[in-house]
Amino acid sequence: MVENNILARIAIKVDIEAIFDLRHHILRQGLPKDEAIFIGDNESTTYHFGAYWQDPTGNPIGNILGCATFILNVWEQKPAYQLRGMATHTQFQGYGIGKELLITAETIIILETNIHEFWCNARQSAIGFYKKLGWSIQSDIFLLRDEPHVKMYKLVQ
Repeated sequence: MVENNILARIAIKVDIEAIFDLRHHILRQGLPKDEAIFIGDNESTTYHFGAYWQDPTGNPIGNILGCATFILNVWEQKPAYQLRGMATHTQFQGYGIGKELLITAETIIILETNIHEFWCNARQSAIGFYKKLGWSIQSDIFLLRDEPHVKMYKLVQ
């Protein structure tokens, strides 16, 4: 059992290797592992974030709880970061880990790149989550890997 009142969550920049297994397990379970590799994963402009519990001194401990990848792309002919591969370990969903990942990622990316625009292909089941964090729907529903998705967008001012 995780004692959320004793250990705080942290989100930090990580290498793709740190998040790959979680991404595969949550988003591509039952598919070959290479289905969890995205074009752009290894680009120098790509950001990978991982969420962990931290010890009292602020160091990450234990296994990864959640992950998110941001790949430099375009939105309406302007540079924007595309969110890909966002996942939270099943037993830790509902703890605010996804929210923390997005807020941390947006902050770091804006500070390091001065790019304030973000977009994603969101699963229909996740629309409410993104809306609560300021994302807006930008498309009709479409099928991606046989699942309903919409394009979502966020401008962070």
